[in-house]
Amino acid sequence: MTESSTDRRVDDLRSEMHQGFARTDKRVDDLRSEMHQGFVRTDKRIDDLRSEVHQGFARAEGDIRELRSDTKSGFDSLQKLMIAFFATTLGSIIAGVVLLFVTHH
Repeated sequence: MTESSTDRRVDDLRSEMHQGFARTDKRVDDLRSEMHQGFVRTDKRIDDLRSEVHQGFARAEGDIRELRSDTKSGFDSLQKLMIAFFATTLGSIIAGVVLLFVTHH
């Protein structure tokens, strides 16, 4: 009887041990799945952030190009205005010298 009782206790212990391992395996699998889902969400958030950063830089580059164009146009207009001013001033000086020369001779 002792032997059969011991065998039954060993079998029960073995069964409990296998059930415990099965529960542990399930918990590990669940944890692994949760971790994987977390990594997938993190990867998605990183991809979204990367996309937003690229879009931001693209907008900034466009704004910089537009600013350069506006600045160049402004300097071109200023340059034309300065040339016209100096040409008019030079023309007035020359006209004044010619008039002075003509009236004194």
